[in-house]
Amino acid sequence: MWSKVTIYYKHNLSGLVASSTAAGFDVANLLDRLERTLWKGDTTADITIKFDAGVGNTYYANSLRIARHNLADVEATLSMQYSTDDFVSDINNAFTPFEPSDNKAIIEEFTAFNTRYSKIKLSGMTDKPFMAIAEWGRKTELEFASQSFDPHSYADNDNVNISAEGHLLGIHETWKERGISLAFDDADDTLYQKLVDLHDVVDLQNFFCAWEKTDHSADKWLVRRKPGKRNNPLIVGGARRAITLNLIGRME
Repeated sequence: MWSKVTIYYKHNLSGLVASSTAAGFDVANLLDRLERTLWKGDTTADITIKFDAGVGNTYYANSLRIARHNLADVEATLSMQYSTDDFVSDINNAFTPFEPSDNKAIIEEFTAFNTRYSKIKLSGMTDKPFMAIAEWGRKTELEFASQSFDPHSYADNDNVNISAEGHLLGIHETWKERGISLAFDDADDTLYQKLVDLHDVVDLQNFFCAWEKTDHSADKWLVRRKPGKRNNPLIVGGARRAITLNLIGRME
């Protein structure tokens, strides 16, 4: 059975501390939702990126999300760990550590933890790692789309040179833009409020999406809302809404 569309953007992380950082590539870059600002490690030894929720506080998370990285290239083993005592004796893996098979977006769900300390751990590197976005927090499950859509639709942004006679002279490949249009024709207020929160928190910045996790688990993408008018009209006498969520993103 297929799963519902799931998006990932919620987190309350701040003040991350990395055990190794190359000059000019601060660990705070991981939380700015941008693809061009990187954190880079400065060693091939084990590296941790830790969050401390503070005295008397805990942090809830059920998913890890990473985009624009080289973890497969450097053969890094990725772990997500949590602890009640700053990893002195209480050390728990949120999921079985693994080595990413490629450098595409990573979305890893796990049984939720709610502890003061949590961290990403990278180990076994053959070269220095980098990541543009890395965050852990709550997932948001939406609904099944109520209209047909192509999850693999994209538009070419390549430069194609054609002669005066119409012959192909060459192609300069630039990038391909993913495009997904999700329609929810009979949305209740619960779904509407989830998307209101997405607009309020993320606006037009990047977030993560899995359109169907059960049978298409490899389809995990970094996306953003397509700029334009927000219009979610009330229907059924105001009891429901018709919602369209247009997403775009760079194909990896």
